[in-house]
Amino acid sequence: MNTGTSAETYYLQGIRSNFEFWGLTPSSTYLNGSGVAFDNTLEIIMKQKYLASFYRGLEAWFEYRRTGFPNLIIDPRADNNAVVPSRLVYPAVTQMYNPTNYRKAVERMGGDNINIKSFWEKP
Repeated sequence: MNTGTSAETYYLQGIRSNFEFWGLTPSSTYLNGSGVAFDNTLEIIMKQKYLASFYRGLEAWFEYRRTGFPNLIIDPRADNNAVVPSRLVYPAVTQMYNPTNYRKAVERMGGDNINIKSFWEKP
């Protein structure tokens, strides 16, 4: 889709808008840095979206699962064998008050386990 504005312009506007939201001004050093400078890849775009979503943890987690970006370095001492969970388990209240449908859903998914990937999730 051609809007007459380049992807790089939108990318930089997004970064500036996030800085402004927090009452900050991005420096040209930051904007031109090797980890930020626009290179027209999904990876660099998703890295900035991940940073902008910091206080909206679920959104950042969903986007990471959807795209596989940014490339996260996970501490090997982290729980779950240093694997980012793919999903949340059903809450106990669902198991208690809706056991029939809970069992059906869990069976279709292959278990109620945080490491079972959704069909749409990036491998």
